[in-house]
Amino acid sequence: MSVSADSSGVTLASLQTAAHGRAIEAGLHELWRQAEAGEVGGALIRSASLTLLVPVTSSQSADDLIGVIDRVTLIHPCRAILVVLDDSAAEPSATLTSHYRRPGNEEAARYWEEIRIVAPSRLIHQAMSAASTVVLPGLPVQAWWPGAVALDGDLYDHAIEVSDRVLLDSMRFREPRAVWPPWPAPSTSPTSRWHSAT
Repeated sequence: MSVSADSSGVTLASLQTAAHGRAIEAGLHELWRQAEAGEVGGALIRSASLTLLVPVTSSQSADDLIGVIDRVTLIHPCRAILVVLDDSAAEPSATLTSHYRRPGNEEAARYWEEIRIVAPSRLIHQAMSAASTVVLPGLPVQAWWPGAVALDGDLYDHAIEVSDRVLLDSMRFREPRAVWPPWPAPSTSPTSRWHSAT
């Protein structure tokens, strides 16, 4: 278990761990311990209103999404779980990162967690099982799909099982009309919702 700190940006510390619930929770506890002890940024407000689940395919860059998620936390403090499909990965792994937003006018400093689970496509079941065990209890789970989506794919099926609401970002689709099924859209889960952010 190794921890690195970067006080110059929004990233405070990053930690590599195994991609299962117990190891991820232990790693998050360590990141919070450092923050609360003032080792990587001083006293911070700890709050969350939801879990944000972000499925990411291998053709996308998860790093490009962090700035968007950081802005979301201004209004909706959250735990962000990115599930990244990468067939070059031999086994699932998890990277835990603490992010810090400096205080602004009449705003306290904020801290939010990123859990990035990277797995090959053949082990998507294992990756999504790990993701489902670390959602924040008692709070809604929102899935944000930032790129092309296969509505009949395993990743989508697993995401809607975990999520209370699914937001499809059609602005990032290459062919938006080809993605949408005939309306009204079939519901594959009693708790799923269909939304698009344009």
